[in-house]
Amino acid sequence: MTSAIGQPLTMLKMDISGPVSLQPSDVLLAFSDGVHDYLTDDQLLSIMQLRPQKLTQTIVEKALAAGSQDNITAGLLILP
Repeated sequence: MTSAIGQPLTMLKMDISGPVSLQPSDVLLAFSDGVHDYLTDDQLLSIMQLRPQKLTQTIVEKALAAGSQDNITAGLLILP
């Protein structure tokens, strides 16, 4: 199965669990397989400690440095 933006909903495979209670200032991060295949969970958790303004830029830079040849996309949502 493929999980990709732009694919028909019938083709998407979502790995989610819940329900999850979100709180003000929680941070939600979404990223493409150009990140997933090249950075470990521990690396991502370490990056998440940075200032929010640096998160997506740092994720892209680290994925490139790790050798990612795929499209790299990272999106961040900080709850008000």
